[in-house]
Parts: sequence; C-alpha cells; structure tokens
Amino acid sequence: MGGKTMSEEERTFVGAESARDRRRRLMSDPARAARVSKIREATAEMDRIYAMNLAMVREAAELTQVEVAKRLGSAQGVVSRTENRRDMYLSTLYNYLTATGATDVAITLTINGKAVALDLEAILGHPALPESETSDEDVERPAIAAAGEPAAQTTTAARR
Repeated sequence: MGGKTMSEEERTFVGAESARDRRRRLMSDPARAARVSKIREATAEMDRIYAMNLAMVREAAELTQVEVAKRLGSAQGVVSRTENRRDMYLSTLYNYLTATGATDVAITLTINGKAVALDLEAILGHPALPESETSDEDVERPAIAAAGEPAAQTTTAARR
C-alpha cells in the first residue's frame, strides 16, 4: 500500500524510556492532550464517592455506629448524635472522619475558580485523638480562631 513501513525498533517499545518517549510524542499533540486530560478528569470524578452526610461516610467505610464509637472510645449514641448534628467543631468532624478510617482529611472548596484544600490536622495542630482520650463527655481541645482573629491560647470544651 505505498505507506512508510515501520522499522522493528519503531514497532517494539521495550523499557521505560521508550514508553516515556512514545507518551511524550503522543501527548505533544494539543488535541490529544486535551482529550486525555478530559478523560482523566472524568475518571477521577467517577471514582469519587459523594457523601451528603456523615452517616454516608461511615457507610462508605462499611462500619456501624458501634464500630465507630469503639474507635472513638465513646458510646453508639454519641456517634448517632454526631451524625445528626447540623453544626460541630472542626475537631469533632476530624475525629469522626479519622475514626471511619479517613486519611488526609481536608475540606476542599473553590475560590475564584481555584481548588483550595484545608488540611484539618494542620489547622487543628494535632492528629486524631487516640481511642483512649475520647469519651461521652466533653474533651478539651484547642480553640480554633475565626478568620481574621488571632488564635486563642486557651482551650475550649468541644461539643460532640
């Protein structure tokens, strides 16, 4: 058929460098690169689990309220109340989420078209409380300052 015949070297992609070169060549086409980017974004979106509430997070982790309560060192009723709260401290949210097995806990938002992730462990200044430190009663935790306010040096009892 009159077309150029590929050499054996062109038909065989052996080793990481050959594959890397081929990928680089293919992705140099802007239209192809845009299609690949769009497919990657769609795939990431499909892999994401949307949770409308904390109970859905717990269910995605395939845990019962009793199991989460054990991890928190509290009672099942505390977990139920936490899941049904409309308002809570970030530390309560963080401890609940890590008890479900969540890692890299962050709040993600969009500002001026840019995705911003707030790392809760960094904001709170401590990792999740160990099981032995939580109970049905209030737990002393560092206060979180509102935006624009200086951070308080005192602690406040966290609502559960």
